[in-house]
Amino acid sequence: MRDNLLSNLFFITTLFNCSSTNYSKIADENPKHLVESQDSLIQKGLSSELQKALVKANINLGVFELKNQSYDTALSYFQKSKSISDEDSLTDFYILLTEGKLLCETGKKKHLWAAIQKYNRATQFNPNSGLPFYFIGISYQRIDNTDFDLIKESLQKALLLSLDERTRKKTRNMLSTVNKREKRLKDFWK
Repeated sequence: MRDNLLSNLFFITTLFNCSSTNYSKIADENPKHLVESQDSLIQKGLSSELQKALVKANINLGVFELKNQSYDTALSYFQKSKSISDEDSLTDFYILLTEGKLLCETGKKKHLWAAIQKYNRATQFNPNSGLPFYFIGISYQRIDNTDFDLIKESLQKALLLSLDERTRKKTRNMLSTVNKREKRLKDFWK
């Protein structure tokens, strides 16, 4: 307990002595530490650079939780980011993706359609990301796994845009599986 307190005290002291260029580095390398101190930092008043770093730290932690499918936790980080700065479009992007994932988790058809709307809105905030289209493809597949055109179109759009390698591989595999299923179904009815 004492070591944790000393560690936090050291961190806050270091933070206040940092040049503004280090805030962003801390948000990338140790976002959890920065977020743990954010309430006291906000009370003292934020410089523009520190505000950006806190937004970035919350986004980084939210993305981590999103990847680990901890959607409620991810959403709380993104909402905290939004409360620090409501002008960050990346925060809006991730809030919409996370809300869409929460809707998808219910498995209900009406929620899947609502999730698709969230993902479509997310494309407005980050038009270079293929992630919303990947999630749209998954949603279409859950709604009707034989609506091959909508599923394939979404996955193909995702592949044309920016994706991390893991998601790109999952998208390719899913598209390949959909193509094989479509061919099998067509061959069956010949």
